[in-house]
Amino acid sequence: MVYQYYPGCSLHASARDYDESVKGIMEKLALELKEVPDWNCCGATVIPSVNQWQAQILPARNLALAAENKGDLVIPCNACYMNLKKVQYNMAHYREVREKITQIFGQVGLRLVGMPKVRHLLEVIVDDVGLSKVKELVTKPLKDLKVVCYSGCQLVRPLGFDDPEDPQALDRLMETLGAVVLPFSKKSHCCGSSLMTTQPELALKMADEILEEAKKVGAETIVVTCPMCQLNLDAFQNQINSRFNRDGQIPVTYFTQLMGLAFGLNKNQLGLKRGIVSPAKVLEKIG
Repeated sequence: MVYQYYPGCSLHASARDYDESVKGIMEKLALELKEVPDWNCCGATVIPSVNQWQAQILPARNLALAAENKGDLVIPCNACYMNLKKVQYNMAHYREVREKITQIFGQVGLRLVGMPKVRHLLEVIVDDVGLSKVKELVTKPLKDLKVVCYSGCQLVRPLGFDDPEDPQALDRLMETLGAVVLPFSKKSHCCGSSLMTTQPELALKMADEILEEAKKVGAETIVVTCPMCQLNLDAFQNQINSRFNRDGQIPVTYFTQLMGLAFGLNKNQLGLKRGIVSPAKVLEKIG
């Protein structure tokens, strides 16, 4: 199957490990990703608080570029996924948005006709590939590895594909890989996102609540689907421990990295050395 691929800014920079692991599992899944040419930043979580029109135009341009080619648009980043889904919704439901974007794009030769379906990578793996196919590809089950699945807030709302309060897709995928999925009530809570740069005290508290519950239920790693979530939960653990008098650290791994390990791929193909908190103990447990 061939899909269009929108990596977003993070996967070409701070989340290169995510991009590496995505590409690492593609051949195994018989998926071909064709990167959208000349794509631009979607605006992430920052632009909507600064300029609402720019927050529509930036992701809309990516949709216009993708509309020139065939195939669903696959996105691994939760924030990018939400932004592109949201502008599609706004254009379909609000004439003012549709007409203004159409008028602006007309000046530069872009058209928004036949826009592609926007899909998160997790959605494609669970719904298109299917968990039965995933199970067939497992050569090194994640046996006895205790995980909590953290989908984050932007994957499931406002227009996500899973239950906004108790998402199940990531849990089912990890169970298919052989992991022990622990109950986790914080799975769709916000990690603080870009508040880490503007209101760090608030964001650190939000991340701390997620990390502490993961530790309390006995998780050996937190599985994530988003580069912003991974960054906040991984990179700030020392600050969180100091600020809230906490102990211990827990690695934060992308779901694609664990898929790659279960498929028997070399850890160097999956960017597993790039995390701040080392997943070495996790790797030892699953061989």
